[in-house]
Amino acid sequence: MSQTILISAIAALLQLSDSYLRWCAFSNELTRKKTTLLWINLFGWSAASFVIYFLIFDNSGITAETYKGVLMFGWIPYLVIFIYRVSGEFLRHIFIFNMSALWSFLQHNWSSWIVAAFFVEDRTDAEIITMHAALYLILFVVTLPVEKYIFSKLLPPKELFKSRPQAMYISFLPLIIILPFIIRLADDVLLHSWEERFSRICLPFMFFFLYVYILNSTKNFYRQKIFERLNQRLKENLFALKEYNKFIQENRKKVSLMRHDLRHSYRLIYTLLEEGNFDKAREYIVTQKKLLDSTTRQAIESEEKN
Repeated sequence: MSQTILISAIAALLQLSDSYLRWCAFSNELTRKKTTLLWINLFGWSAASFVIYFLIFDNSGITAETYKGVLMFGWIPYLVIFIYRVSGEFLRHIFIFNMSALWSFLQHNWSSWIVAAFFVEDRTDAEIITMHAALYLILFVVTLPVEKYIFSKLLPPKELFKSRPQAMYISFLPLIIILPFIIRLADDVLLHSWEERFSRICLPFMFFFLYVYILNSTKNFYRQKIFERLNQRLKENLFALKEYNKFIQENRKKVSLMRHDLRHSYRLIYTLLEEGNFDKAREYIVTQKKLLDSTTRQAIESEEKN
């Protein structure tokens, strides 16, 4: 009974650990409220999955079939909860899920190596499976700083997922890489040969880190493009400010000339009025009015043409 409880709890925690990796990838895009709701739902389902796993192991026994079945299908509700609670394009969720599945697959095989090397002799199948699951969880905890660093920087720019069909290739390529290994692993054999275990580590391991490198290079490329666009906008804004400053300076000169002309006109009108030349003053005012109307009309026509 205690062994059944232990393997059920570890299996539930393993599924929860995969959700944590996915959360690391999306954490920068989530509000505090969304994060809280997400983890409430995930922990709630984790408690429910513990009960379900306990019933499965208690009724069917701790065997290779039940253990592999729980690991291969137990992730589905967690992914549904994650997609429901975390906004974002579907392909981005699929990509991060596949990368977390790839990483979990690698840890699963590292655990198998350790168990096969040190814990197989004079052990029952149930004990071997429990040790494997415990090592699987321990490896997750030990490598947590590395996992958190990788997955927090793993999500590519949104622009990368807007191009079709390239976005489909990016999202499903990790799954395509590990799918043949998963199909081969889905049998009733508890421990496969060393050759198979070696092949299950080499290709996915190299692919994972190569893919991470490619994605980081892609991120840098998009950042460079964004920087170039911002730099171009800054140049355009600077040019507009220079043109605006030039326009202001020209207007200031015009206003200065108008002020000078107005002072001259006022002095002339004042002199004519002082001398009693009312007719000349009236003629001068009429002339200035016609000149002002002509200048205003030309300015309006110029603005309409522009």
